[in-house]
Amino acid sequence: MTGWEAVIFLCYTIFSVNTGGRVVLGVITGCSTLCCVGLLRRRRFGVVLFVATYLILLIAVPLLDAFNNKPTSNEKQGQSFLVLVFTIMTTIYFKRRWRLMDS
Repeated sequence: MTGWEAVIFLCYTIFSVNTGGRVVLGVITGCSTLCCVGLLRRRRFGVVLFVATYLILLIAVPLLDAFNNKPTSNEKQGQSFLVLVFTIMTTIYFKRRWRLMDS
């Protein structure tokens, strides 16, 4: 399920990033693509890239807003909190199933 969610997230990320964050878009797209492949094939590198992608996303959004001189709204801060909760819960799930995945 998370692998398909990562595919949808990849499409959403490509269309939602503004032109100021092309490097960040490239990094997130690369990590998301490898994450999707890894999760759908039940590989451990998919889990590692899943966590890395979400951590980059949590860090990149406020930084891009700061570079573009846009204040971060309370709504975006609330969304970041929900993304953080989702990432933690999914990481706990993957930690329990780590031994069932191939290297």
